[in-house]
Amino acid sequence: MEWVIYIALALLLLWAIYKLVQTRAVTVIEVPQEERVVLYRFGLFSRLAGPGLVTLAGYERVKQRINFRSEYGEYRTNTFYFINGIPFNYTVSFWRRYDLLTAANGDKARLAELVQYTDAERHRLLVTKLHEALYASVQVIQQKYPAPDKASIAVKLLPVLPGMSGCDELLALVKAQLQRTLPTVGVIMDTLHPLSITNVHVTPEVIDSFGRGRSLAMLREQLPDVSPELLLQAFSAIEGLDMHTVRLYMNGGAVHEVKVEGETIEGYKVTPVIDEPVARRDLHPSPLRTPPPLAPDEDERLSKADLSVLKRLPPASVQRAAS
Repeated sequence: MEWVIYIALALLLLWAIYKLVQTRAVTVIEVPQEERVVLYRFGLFSRLAGPGLVTLAGYERVKQRINFRSEYGEYRTNTFYFINGIPFNYTVSFWRRYDLLTAANGDKARLAELVQYTDAERHRLLVTKLHEALYASVQVIQQKYPAPDKASIAVKLLPVLPGMSGCDELLALVKAQLQRTLPTVGVIMDTLHPLSITNVHVTPEVIDSFGRGRSLAMLREQLPDVSPELLLQAFSAIEGLDMHTVRLYMNGGAVHEVKVEGETIEGYKVTPVIDEPVARRDLHPSPLRTPPPLAPDEDERLSKADLSVLKRLPPASVQRAAS
């Protein structure tokens, strides 16, 4: 029986030697220049390694690979901002890189938090920081470049259009805030490239207002002697809109209330406010209107001789009984 015990001890010793060699085994991986690898050991963050040849010692395992290359991107938030009451949004472009080491600034605990995000999650956080920067910056531009309430849509939107001084100031504010906030999610903005606007987005109602304004101006130029009411009817027929909506685009009406329901804009109380009563003169009577009663003509009245030849009808009650 002793030989059985010896065999068991020998097998146990061989297994211990194998595990010791396996623990001390060295694995070498190659990491490209544009990547870094996140290494975990026993389920905990160990280190961020690369590029080049990386030695995995002990129980280190590759958790994920992160692209550290500086890349160009276009970004847009899922909301509209308001300048002088007009909704708008941007698609902005800039260069950035996912540099977790620079963002952590030597803080290993902070680095352990940043490596937990995937690239997709980090992209969503970047768009969130862009929204925060745009929201705060638009408020500053709104206070600096207010427009009168009666100004046109183009004038109200002017401060945020590319090429205007207000737009340049807005981009400078957004860029400064992104440089401060993006490192909190592991993103570094590349200052060698500018922050620029790729597209300006406005709502369909704003776009339609520009086209309708041009059509209305053309009608006024071609028909200078036409009354405002007829001009309104012609414009409604051309655009296929109801009268309340058209009055919102015409001058001369005092619009006191505007209600938005879905995609329909309705205006109320659009009749111009008149301080003194003015006699109303209907230049264009409707053909469907009931004409006023005419004064009877003396020659057309029936005489007694005319009445004598008329057939006498029985009372209505007698007619119903007969039927």
